[in-house]
Amino acid sequence: TGWRLLVNGGNSFKAPTFNDLYYPGYANPALRPERGHNADIGLQWSQDNHRASATIYRNEVRDLIQFVCDASYNCAPQNVARARLTGLTLAGATRLGGWRVDGNLDVTDPRDTTADRQLARRAKVHGALRLAGDLFGFSGGAEVLASGQRYDNAANTRVLPGYTLLNLHVSRQVGPGVRVGARVDNVTDRDYQLAYGYATGGRRAWITLAVER
Repeated sequence: TGWRLLVNGGNSFKAPTFNDLYYPGYANPALRPERGHNADIGLQWSQDNHRASATIYRNEVRDLIQFVCDASYNCAPQNVARARLTGLTLAGATRLGGWRVDGNLDVTDPRDTTADRQLARRAKVHGALRLAGDLFGFSGGAEVLASGQRYDNAANTRVLPGYTLLNLHVSRQVGPGVRVGARVDNVTDRDYQLAYGYATGGRRAWITLAVER
């Protein structure tokens, strides 16, 4: 219970995957591994069932691996010579009666510092808010996911609009170790894209059965 101050720093290394290097039609055999220097400072608070945190971070990356498409939609991973990701992450959770509420918000500047442009397919703002609890013998909850606009290409000329999604889930124990449930994602059937020309799933629903021994 109380306050904590956290300071972290380190180096990162990411090698290209086999598909990055050799997948037919979508590969780049000349791809170099990416290397980074990362630092963050965070402040955390907790008391009973309540917690909150704020973290400021700065990541300097050399040869960042980024999947890009040119004007003719020839797509392959490419290296960004120099990139910087700086931002602030806020998170928190609490209990309201029998319900748990938690969420997070990330505000960032994902930048190609060589060209002074926003990195492709990375939004500057995204976050989530979740509510879960029990009512009348059912366990259920809701989740809201939101993202700001992003650019599909390194030149920052193709805009991918922001979006907000609503997901719902409910379940009930019907016997010893047996639980049935249902989940609906993208309840409002929002049309959105994470990559230009590639539609994401619309409204989707599942019925689940879980058996524990």
